Amino acid sequence: MSDIPMVQGNSLLPISSPEIVRIQVLAAKITACESSNRHEGVWGLAGEYGIAQFKKGTFYWMAELAGLDNPDWKNKGQQLYLLDWAIAEGLEGHWTCSR
Repeated sequence: MSDIPMVQGNSLLPISSPEIVRIQVLAAKITACESSNRHEGVWGLAGEYGIAQFKKGTFYWMAELAGLDNPDWKNKGQQLYLLDWAIAEGLEGHWTCSR
């Protein structure tokens, strides 16, 4: 089974191809539900921000776990990368829209 780059063009996670479809579908569901696939200026009621509606603390916690260099909470590409990473790691429960 070969590893190929991940999901939304923003990720470089080495994930096997059968898992990619599951992650793509769930990431698309989450971003559509959380932010209507919009990023700039999209704020949640509890201070979440962006396309994946990350809370600031959750973003930086996941960024550290994922080994993300120079994390930036308001960066769309990094939010998408961490969303993909979180789903791959089984952490999608942080988003109510994952259910």
